Amino acid sequence: MGKIFTVQVNGAEHRVEIEPGEHGIWQAVIDGKPVTIDTYQVSDGHTHLLIENASFDFYISQTPGETQTVEQRTYDITNSGIPHSVVIFDEHRRSLTKSVSRPGAGGDVTIKAPMPGLVVAVLVAPHEQVVKNQRIAVLEAMKMQNDLLAPRDGVIRTVAVTAGQAVNQGQQLFVIGSAEQTEKSDA
Repeated sequence: MGKIFTVQVNGAEHRVEIEPGEHGIWQAVIDGKPVTIDTYQVSDGHTHLLIENASFDFYISQTPGETQTVEQRTYDITNSGIPHSVVIFDEHRRSLTKSVSRPGAGGDVTIKAPMPGLVVAVLVAPHEQVVKNQRIAVLEAMKMQNDLLAPRDGVIRTVAVTAGQAVNQGQQLFVIGSAEQTEKSDA
């Protein structure tokens, strides 16, 4: 199947696997049950869904004030006049985020391979400044290219891989240090 999400609707969790198809028709597995979803965007924020011959009109907006990240999005959705709070977790992005160690005593963050694969591109070099969510590498696994993102602002301390290199899950790829640490050590 395609992308995997955990979807919380009013606090209840559902596992959703979804594969886009042609002409707005998607194949999905929701909590283990295969379904076909036909989508039609009526207008900005208004989507009509036909799920296994049941018709739904959704009015969707991102929840104001909520922190949106690459692995989590929060929405306010209204269906038949009933509001719902929906949080969508991109499980693929979550697994990539889990491959990052938390800062140690020196403030360094180690980025490890979240899965075995092939490094397609290394987009940074040692001593280069990076910003949070900047692409730093591309890792190919299971015929999919995955962007590895900087987990925070900082300076690349170590680049432990090269383009074309095969890596194992958990293998160290990069170390990112804080810009402040670099400035102190240069002084």
